[in-house]
Amino acid sequence: MANATMYNRRLKTEINEIRLLLLHPGGASDKLICSLLYASLNDSTLKYEVVSYTWGEPQPAEIIELEGLPFSIRPNLGSFLYQVRGEDSARLIWVDAVCINQDDDDERSSQVRIMTRIYEQASYVRVWLGPEAQGSSLAMSLIRELTETSDDSFESNEAAWNVQEDAARILYDYYLALEGPEELDQKIAAAYKKDGSNKQWIAFYDLLDRPYWTRVWVFQELICAKRIVVTCGASWVDWRELVLVLRNAAESDEEELRGFGLLRNGSPLVVQQLRGARGVSKLENPPSGIEKVKFNGHVKLSRLLISQRERECTVPKDRVYAMLGIASETSSGAFPVDYHMDVYETYRSLFQFLATEHGDLDSLSASGIGSSDSKRPSWVPDWNEAPSTTSLHIILANVGLSACRSLAFMGDFSYDGRILNADGIGIDTVHKLSDSLNPSESSFSYIKREAVLDMARMIMDLHPRSGPELNREDAYRLIRLARALSADRPPGRRRKVSGEAIALPMCIILGLKNHDPDVSDADHENIRATIEELMFGFSLATTNRRFCISKKGHHGLVPLDTRQHDILCIITGCSTPMVLRPVEEHYVVIGEAYVQGFMAGEALNEAIENKTKPQVFEIH
Repeated sequence: MANATMYNRRLKTEINEIRLLLLHPGGASDKLICSLLYASLNDSTLKYEVVSYTWGEPQPAEIIELEGLPFSIRPNLGSFLYQVRGEDSARLIWVDAVCINQDDDDERSSQVRIMTRIYEQASYVRVWLGPEAQGSSLAMSLIRELTETSDDSFESNEAAWNVQEDAARILYDYYLALEGPEELDQKIAAAYKKDGSNKQWIAFYDLLDRPYWTRVWVFQELICAKRIVVTCGASWVDWRELVLVLRNAAESDEEELRGFGLLRNGSPLVVQQLRGARGVSKLENPPSGIEKVKFNGHVKLSRLLISQRERECTVPKDRVYAMLGIASETSSGAFPVDYHMDVYETYRSLFQFLATEHGDLDSLSASGIGSSDSKRPSWVPDWNEAPSTTSLHIILANVGLSACRSLAFMGDFSYDGRILNADGIGIDTVHKLSDSLNPSESSFSYIKREAVLDMARMIMDLHPRSGPELNREDAYRLIRLARALSADRPPGRRRKVSGEAIALPMCIILGLKNHDPDVSDADHENIRATIEELMFGFSLATTNRRFCISKKGHHGLVPLDTRQHDILCIITGCSTPMVLRPVEEHYVVIGEAYVQGFMAGEALNEAIENKTKPQVFEIH
């Protein structure tokens, strides 16, 4: 069925024209009848709503009547239109699958360029989570119950929150105690059975597990909206109500929110990432313009791309295009949207644009030879490839560290755009490597005690001692590394403990010593909890990485593909150290690294002080 025949004329880009779907009224069993209207975003009187949804499976297709002719849409969109159709009044809706001619790459490109405006100017954005299923109406009722009589404190629903707190604490303990998924499910189920609201909370978690929250376009769509209504089946809640429940469920505690984010393969990942963009408090009231969500007026495109890599999308180029409208470098349309361009060329040209126009080479931290595309230069990130480990760039950016001292990229590209010539400083060559510290068997696995001991033994080899036993100073070195890689997160509600104080107790927890006479029993539990929280963050950073020691004795973390004699270096414009491999007269990128003592610009400071000329790395 040729859907493209419905589009009887091209959109007028010079007036920012869009199509709107006019959904005609009808009864529950009546066929869906729609029309297409043309309107300009320059018209200040224009009123319409936008649906934010996941396309879902293409079959079984729903056939609607559009402009008097049959038109095929996907079942999830069909269920939405049936749900929101009025019996007596029409609705004016912008929905991408219908309002954009998906068979016309020129039109797709022009419409994506103004996507931010489409969402900003809508009367409201309706999030469609899908039809009623898995008790979703119970979940929506729970959100309403917890917010309708609340002044944001939720004191009137304390009993219900107690059940939720029990479940959250069990979830958090699960990741620290290394219990399996079966034990977790049993414990949470037992906690819910303490109260009659158990079915509602189970349904609430299922609601947050829906495919919608994994979409790459969600980030832009929700940030740009004036108002957001969340709809599932026949039930709906205001976005602020959902955010209030999530915020209070986590009690604004970083560790518990992180626990929620790991629940069942990363359920509400969108909330964590929105939280990083504008904070939970700002989430309660959607902004009236995109400027309100920017970090001091600046959101780096490279950081957005790296942080959103795990999201899903149907079209690989959309991993880039979905971020252009909210990034400072491209919100004005400086980088072209072109669906005619192939995926590799899109990713390559964006890298070159950020490097040459903005001095930003942070995308290099997402690059490496691990890509399945052997024709792609090693310095071009494959944004469509899911990362196998947590980004060190994001971890370090959160605490303001930059190995290049925020120095802009210095270098150039070959005429054909396949060779990157970048100025930088060589730190050292890789000398010793551990096995994989934390092989990822799922979305998260806790670092093994043996891996910590392996690192400890490699550190011990660097420092002379009177005996073979791991001592306080060795453990302190590990703690410093763990604290840096876990972004030195405060330990929840407990008193923050210094690395020096927890060094020897760490030896006890690892089973290397039996007693620490300097630590009381009362303090020991606090110290143990601090170590566990540090190791939680440490585990995220070490997944699918190796511990390495360089020839000069520097230590840190490197990608799994790292080999002896690879180069540790600092590249201008790139915030994280990089591992490069010499190949004949050039280099290839292996990946980003953490090198203790070189994460705050020390190498460049020394080079400037000694008037050392930068090295030019020819990277293929």
